[in-house]
Amino acid sequence: MPTSEVIVQQALNELGLTKASSINPTGKTPNDILQNFNLYLWSAFEKSLEVLEKYESKVYPKALHQLSILRSNNLNIIETANPKMPFAEKVGESLEVLYPDLWHVFLSRSNSRKQRGGKDFEEQLGQLLTLADIPFDKQIRKYHSDFMLPSAAAFNRDKTRSILISAKRTLRERWQNVVEEIYETKCPNAFLCTADEAVAPSIIIRLREHNAHIVVWDRIKEEKFKDEPIVVGYSQLANFEIPTFRNYWIK
Repeated sequence: MPTSEVIVQQALNELGLTKASSINPTGKTPNDILQNFNLYLWSAFEKSLEVLEKYESKVYPKALHQLSILRSNNLNIIETANPKMPFAEKVGESLEVLYPDLWHVFLSRSNSRKQRGGKDFEEQLGQLLTLADIPFDKQIRKYHSDFMLPSAAAFNRDKTRSILISAKRTLRERWQNVVEEIYETKCPNAFLCTADEAVAPSIIIRLREHNAHIVVWDRIKEEKFKDEPIVVGYSQLANFEIPTFRNYWIK
């Protein structure tokens, strides 16, 4: 299977989310990306899954074909033991023979989805920031990844004029560890970006205690957290929060 970087890059290309230039006049300018950040991130989130499924539809059938070859002796026994067995029964007995292997194949697919889901979201966020000409350094932590704007050097020199963006696709597990990791950076301008639409009150309380914000889809902000300042939408992040500090980065 291709890496998350390849999957997301292909998704952005299919969406036309490429950088405008003299040889690519139909591409997007940094301002385009910022003004439509919520829409483009959502589109990239959805399209990346479509691209992944296309690759899976090629890889896993081949794996199942190889599995049938590997277990051909067992399947032949079913055929020769009772050649008059109804087709449906043959299929049933064949599946019983293959079940342990099929279980491992589909468990592998499920685990792969879980493991790469977070990586794909980080790539979507990072590649859009790059298209928007937002400088950052990326740091891999135990439970998530950080984007330090405008750079790790600037972040370590003066956190008050820097931004920490942490990416966590879902908040179903380990979100408390992520919040603690964010708090340990001592950055007053910290934002936890997520694609999860189920943001529990306990998460809001913990983020408030740790002086951090959570970034959600604009729709979720409007529908569920309109008057909650701890929660910001992606449009607000791209068009207000980042530009506010960006003036400090321009020399």
